[in-house]
Amino acid sequence: MNNFAKILRIEGFTGNRVKYYSVWVEGRESNEFEDFISRHIGLSVIEEQLNYLIRVLEKFSNEGARKHYFREERAFHALPPKARYLEFDLGREQIRLYCLYVSDNIVFLFNGGIKTKDKAQDCKNVKAFFKEAEKFTQIIDDMIKDKQIVLNKNFTEILNYEEIELWLT
Repeated sequence: MNNFAKILRIEGFTGNRVKYYSVWVEGRESNEFEDFISRHIGLSVIEEQLNYLIRVLEKFSNEGARKHYFREERAFHALPPKARYLEFDLGREQIRLYCLYVSDNIVFLFNGGIKTKDKAQDCKNVKAFFKEAEKFTQIIDDMIKDKQIVLNKNFTEILNYEEIELWLT
């Protein structure tokens, strides 16, 4: 992993209830969420899951995110929602997008892959993304606590995201 990253706002969702952010690591062509989408677009084995995931993000954008929809992954989270909230059975190969729920209005979208094992740490497809999400979350949480990441008073947006530099070492 390179030493430097920036926070970027993810545009393109039509609602205004959730502000989505991602991380762009220096030296990489795209931010984490864009990389996730570009690697999974057109893969028939998870096409229905990816489309569903995008619909969930769009729904959150329109209605607000709710923490109970997110899968708990140590200090961070994952989507799609937990099984009891799903409209269909994901099956054995399940898409995972690692993210960080900050509030009903702020969500960081990281990266992920097709999870084929019960534990992410045992799955070669998602292990590295799991570890990166853990690292990103630790840094972001610390920066929020130290007020280096400034949230507005209602916790609906990050006021200084364009100025934030994450040091990853």
